[in-house]
Amino acid sequence: MRLPATPSRLILLCLAGILARHPASGLLAAEKLEELAADSKQAVEAAVGLAEARRTVGRYADALAALDKVNAASSDRWQLARAEVLSEIGRYAEAIEAAGKAVEINSRNTSARRLLGQLYEVTGDRPKAIETYAWFEALLRRSYPTTAVALTDSGIAIYRHAVLTRSPQTTARTKYVLQELLQPAVERLDKKYWPALLASGELLLSKYNLEQAGGEFKAALKINRNLAIAHVGLGTIALDQWDSEKAAEEAAAALKINPNSPDAHCLQARIHLMERKDAESVEAAGKALEANPNHLEALGVLAAARLLHGDKAGMQEIVSRAEKVNPHNAIVPNEIASWLAMRNQFSEAEPLFKKAAELAPEWADPLTGLGMLYMETGDESAARRVLDSSWKLDPFNEKTFHTLNLLDKLEKFGHQETEHFIVKSADGPEAIIRPLVADYAEEIYARICDQFNYHPPGKTIIEIFPEHGSFAVRVTGRPFLHTIGATTGPVIAMDAPRSGPTSMTFNWPGVLRHEFVHTVTLAATGNRIPRWLTEGLAQREEGRHWSWEWCRMLAMALRRGMLYDLDSIDWGFVRPKRRRGPMLAYAQSEWMVRYILEHHGPQAIGTMLAGFRDGHRQDDIVREALGKSAEAFMKDFTAWAGKQAESWGLPLDPIPPVEEIDKRLAKAKDAEKVALLISKAEALLDEHELDKAAKAVRDARKLNDRDTRVLAVMVQTLWAQAGQSDKKKADALRKECAEIAEELAKRDPDNPTACWVLGSQAIKDKDRVRAVEMFTKVAKARPGDLYARSRLAELYIELKQPEKALAELVELARLDSNEESHSLRAARIHADAGRGAEAVEWYRKALMVAPYDRDTHEALGQLLMRDQRFAEAADAFRVVTQLKPASAEAHSRLAFALYRAGRTEESKAAAKRAVSLDPKSDAQSLLED
Repeated sequence: MRLPATPSRLILLCLAGILARHPASGLLAAEKLEELAADSKQAVEAAVGLAEARRTVGRYADALAALDKVNAASSDRWQLARAEVLSEIGRYAEAIEAAGKAVEINSRNTSARRLLGQLYEVTGDRPKAIETYAWFEALLRRSYPTTAVALTDSGIAIYRHAVLTRSPQTTARTKYVLQELLQPAVERLDKKYWPALLASGELLLSKYNLEQAGGEFKAALKINRNLAIAHVGLGTIALDQWDSEKAAEEAAAALKINPNSPDAHCLQARIHLMERKDAESVEAAGKALEANPNHLEALGVLAAARLLHGDKAGMQEIVSRAEKVNPHNAIVPNEIASWLAMRNQFSEAEPLFKKAAELAPEWADPLTGLGMLYMETGDESAARRVLDSSWKLDPFNEKTFHTLNLLDKLEKFGHQETEHFIVKSADGPEAIIRPLVADYAEEIYARICDQFNYHPPGKTIIEIFPEHGSFAVRVTGRPFLHTIGATTGPVIAMDAPRSGPTSMTFNWPGVLRHEFVHTVTLAATGNRIPRWLTEGLAQREEGRHWSWEWCRMLAMALRRGMLYDLDSIDWGFVRPKRRRGPMLAYAQSEWMVRYILEHHGPQAIGTMLAGFRDGHRQDDIVREALGKSAEAFMKDFTAWAGKQAESWGLPLDPIPPVEEIDKRLAKAKDAEKVALLISKAEALLDEHELDKAAKAVRDARKLNDRDTRVLAVMVQTLWAQAGQSDKKKADALRKECAEIAEELAKRDPDNPTACWVLGSQAIKDKDRVRAVEMFTKVAKARPGDLYARSRLAELYIELKQPEKALAELVELARLDSNEESHSLRAARIHADAGRGAEAVEWYRKALMVAPYDRDTHEALGQLLMRDQRFAEAADAFRVVTQLKPASAEAHSRLAFALYRAGRTEESKAAAKRAVSLDPKSDAQSLLED
């Protein structure tokens, strides 16, 4: 590469970029820069370029050495470069001195002045920061900057000036900075100037505008893939969306670029805290502080991690250390408060949020955190007050915006108060759920509280939301959440159980029991219970029967050695390392609770709850409650689980990792190869690697086409492939699948895999008798197979055998409590057979899933009228009038039910309403007496 006699700054920056991005060619670039640094004419610029490259990859000492080698104290660029390195490693006083000298040398060096203001903020000198940033306000009044650098520096500075001075123009300033300074810097002045994109991304991220922030970080990486801080930004977004796997990927990408990045290590520490890996968080925060001992965010995370790990003295030591960096810093108390609130340690978090708000009255985040805390503890009036204050400081904060909108809706909710609960929901037709939930909550209260020997000190608030978006905001502050119920302890939030584009029906009594167990166990342990235990207890109380798919998943986890241990199971809920990881975490949690209760009794659960309440470590609690170490517990549990899975009729031979299977295949003989290939196919099928699984099982069939296990796995694989293929390919795969299933059935007539496929084919061929034969075999072998039982119920109805259909529907309703159609069909069969009492019972079971279904309430009311249960019929018809307030027929039916129940005055009122809607209504006859 031949350089001109006087290389331009662009060439020097290109060399620096090569050094930073490409290690191999970077060596040559480094040599060239060092050569230029020896030339007095190019020394300063070359040293600055070399320092920038080394700083980018975390070689901070080498970066300072490159600058010290030329010692150009009279160069503002040299002083700025030195300040940037010193700032990154926490030598703030020296960095302030260097940035100040750069400004003295060149008063128009906007980057030095902007950095100086930021350093004053970090060290707590707010007046000097404001004074420094004010220069940019004056600059913009005089003239519009003509370079991308100056425009970006100006944008950052005037935004911070507005925030620190609590300017009433902060909202306008934010829009101006984003749209008139940062955006033009990269779009109009320099399309490659990625610092403008970074600044925009960080500003948007501070407002929780995650989508747009992510777009800015990605755009910056397209220009310069070597931006560790952009990966940190993307990781922070992922973590805020509870995607710790993606966050970890971004942290790793940042550390690959800069192994010493304090921000990347700090992100890793936050990920560990999210996963409740407090010891690992302490370690990661420590690595951040090795690079920058005064990094306030890392100090805050370390303090939180030590506190949550039970080291209160260690936490206080870190707080004192941070106060030496900045005696007025709000970052550390806000960080600690945020993680305490995340763990539901609300009483400990509240004063820290307040302290942070007092220390930084211009910063909205502590107030937002405090407002969200009040939302989670059910103090909505306090939440409104605090969030209004936060909104005045930062009207761009999306979390605050969504929560304030939610509070507007909550203020219009009606409520019903009982001895132990306050149930809230929207008025109008939505209100029908309130008395149902209130009565049921009181019904389960004593039993659940007595079970855990704990009664919550105050009334539990239950809020039922008519649309999923509001429920999600209630739980997370944003309208995106993939669940139907959640609790923070004092407040239970639920979706309304109804059909719709953004909602669904579900067994709301089961969900309420599940969430109230969380309420009790969280409160009983001071919110210290590990997630696996509270979820296992809640799942057990919910009472759902395991489907065949859950059984297969658990058995496969056993075979593959993929059950979680006690140290990893909580990660499975938030950072699963495999497909269906969260589902496995829920199922295994309940399985472990079953084992503990069966082998150690309910007193063991009580001992564990007390241990967590007192802040003991999990290993010590397990030893005290179960009389064995955590490792011994897992060994015994796994052996017990194997016997359970064996009773399901599933294979339990171990499946090694695919990599290990491939190694064995290279040395195996044909007989052994078949078994290995089948194990490989099953593992790949479990991971949904369908094409690879198909190849493995086809290879096995070439070696042995008579082995029933080979044929069964091939049937499973082909059927799964068909479900992921276009119609033409799916038809071909299902045809081949049926042929192999026939072959399998000849060798093993009762094989459930073969019968499942042949039954499905028989339905397609309209051969109902054979379909019944096949699916009966499946149901016998796999009692929890919902598909087989659903097909049998339909087939028996088509064959005019309602009593046989009823038997299947009863089992389906037991296995799948979230589906109302099973109960409805059972109710109709009972009603057609003249069994009114049984039909009523099944209609009411259907309403436990779909309480807003008008047709079910109407059918129930008519059946009750037929059985002369008039008062109950009136109750059913009254709900119909709430759901269909403009229906004259609904009001007429209510009127007649009330009349037959002897409630004459109420009957006349309903009749008048019916006649007002339809003058020809039959209810007119009730008004003529």
